[in-house]
Amino acid sequence: MKKFLLSLGAIVLTVTGSLAVAAPCFAGSYETKQAACQAAYGNSGPDYDKCMNSSTTDGVLQKVKDILNVVFLVVGILAVIMIIIGGVFMMISAGDPGKIKRAKDTIMYSVIGLIITLLAFAIVNFVVGMF
Repeated sequence: MKKFLLSLGAIVLTVTGSLAVAAPCFAGSYETKQAACQAAYGNSGPDYDKCMNSSTTDGVLQKVKDILNVVFLVVGILAVIMIIIGGVFMMISAGDPGKIKRAKDTIMYSVIGLIITLLAFAIVNFVVGMF
């Protein structure tokens, strides 16, 4: 157990350390952006205005939101499946108190996980919507 915790700690520190290193970002000039927007959308219109007013963080935040939404969807589906499995365990317990407790625990922890997932989904969408 001690080896596992040390390995897990080393992995977390490695990942955290690699995320802390910032990569340089070179922005293009206004003229470059204007030329790219004109080539894609013409000289005017709502798409051209959106292109000129957008920043690279809009795309990054949208990608993060999309990825997290998929993760929340998968976790939500797994929680519902676990609730169903807990119900099946309850039906086949045949009155055995140990099996009934296992089924109740499965259902309870699945519901808690589903609530946490829904709250995390709401928080992420609220925060990303602010930017």
